[in-house]
Parts: sequence; structure tokens; C-alpha cells
Amino acid sequence: MQEHINNFIKAMKAQGKSKCTIEAYGIDLKQFAGSMEKSLDEIKYADLQMWANSMAVNGLSASSRARKISAVKSFFKWLYKMELINRNPADGLESPKLEKKEPKVISMDEASEVLFCARNSGESEHTWFRNYAIVSMFMYTGIRREELTNIKLEDVNLQDGKILIHGKGNKQRTVYLNDKLLPIISEYIMRYRHLLKPASTSKYLFPSAQTEKMCTRSVNDVVNTMFDKAGIKEKGISAHILRKRFATSAFNATGDIATVSKMLGHSSPTVTMRYVAIGETSMRNAVNAVNF
Repeated sequence: MQEHINNFIKAMKAQGKSKCTIEAYGIDLKQFAGSMEKSLDEIKYADLQMWANSMAVNGLSASSRARKISAVKSFFKWLYKMELINRNPADGLESPKLEKKEPKVISMDEASEVLFCARNSGESEHTWFRNYAIVSMFMYTGIRREELTNIKLEDVNLQDGKILIHGKGNKQRTVYLNDKLLPIISEYIMRYRHLLKPASTSKYLFPSAQTEKMCTRSVNDVVNTMFDKAGIKEKGISAHILRKRFATSAFNATGDIATVSKMLGHSSPTVTMRYVAIGETSMRNAVNAVNF
């Protein structure tokens, strides 16, 4: 089974699936294969249902079970499509229902404090302004971590105030630099980027201190450090929260979910609404706007 899993992972890479999804599916499918004593042709729906039930019995969270079931369903769907099995036993396999929660979003005051801490971090001259530019990019554009690390210098158009983003599934979109972000990125490129050792040969906007391109883990470390400095230590806070803060701010300012969805690179506005926290003020304003 592992050979088929390896080929499935290769197919996911060819389709441009995100690195995080590919890594998670690889781990989940390896665990699944280790729990199955039957060959692929012998596995039936009942076997998959017993496997899914065992995860619940062992106390695995609903979200983790849903991800693992999604990985297995995608795997068997691919096997059937490639005619490696003559039936798909995962058809009809249901994922646990997930409780819909209000998106976790830091407040505007907390966001301002994070920016202040990034601007006044007191870190080494080689990295402090780069880190400030990174936090600002998340805050003012809502881009993903992998998208940020993949930005090349040639993608940045300071004259027109925009950056070409290479998103999920090899899709490209343009993000625009507002009046606060444009001077930060300009100053970083003109005055600070060359202080990073690999900058002279790196084609990427954000090199690390030692390599031509920052990895997402390093970016996470940068953002988490600023959260700590700002006194934000709540469990579950990560760089992704800044994307949600951007989405919420943009939607509250415009009320245009379609535009915000396009800015975030989402496939549909329905996905975007999972990122937007509708606060009490917004709901009161909406009620007061109704006038007959």
C-alpha cells in the first residue's frame, strides 16, 4: 500500500496542492496503512467504518478525525480513478460534524501592538526591519505564509504598488500595497534587505540570515516572537491569525465579501466567511441601517 501512497503524494504535488496538506495527508495515510492488515482490494466499507469508529473511541478530536477521513477518501478516489482498484470502498464514508465556531481573531488594539513591537523589536540590524516588513505584509495583505516565502523580487512592483502572489494550485493573483505598507516594503528593499548575507544572490524578497529563502517555520517564529512581545499568549494564536485579522478588517470596512474573497485568494466567498469575525459593533450597525 505504501507504494501507492507515495504515488498519490506525487500526484498531489503535481496538482499544486499546498505543502501543509501534502505533509498531513502523507502522515495520515501512513498511519492508516499501518492499521490495516488487508490488501487494498480486500478493504471494504465496513473496514473503513470500523477504522473511523476506532479513532473516536481512542479520543481523537473531531477535526483530526475529519482530516484523516478526508485523506483516506481522497486516496481511494484516486486509486479508483487510476483503475488500481475496481471499486471505491470509501464512497459514503462520512466525516464527523464539526462545531461551527466564531473565527478567533485578535483585536485591532492587539494588532496595533504587534506592529509596534515588530517596529521596535530591538533585534539585530540584519533582521529587525525584515521581520517588521513580514508582520506588516501579513497585516495589510492577508497573504498566506507559503505565499510570503515564495515572493520573488521580480514579483514586486513598487511603482504601481502591487505584488504578484503565487497561491495555492499554481494560481496567481495581485495584492495591492496600501499607503502604510508601500513605504515599509520600499524601505526594506532599498535600505535593509542587502544587509542579509544571501541577499546578493537570492531572488526572493525575504531571504533568511543564512539561506536565500525563509521557510514557513522561520516565518512562524518571527510572528510568534512578536505575539510574545505584545503579551498575546493565548493558545492557538499563530501567523494565520493575522490573515483572519486582515479579512475581518477588510470586510468590516467594505461589506464586500466577494472582493475580500478575491484578495485572499479563496475559491469562493463561503470559504472567506470562515475567516471573518462579525463583532457586536458590526451587528448593531447593520440593525440600525435597516429603515423602512
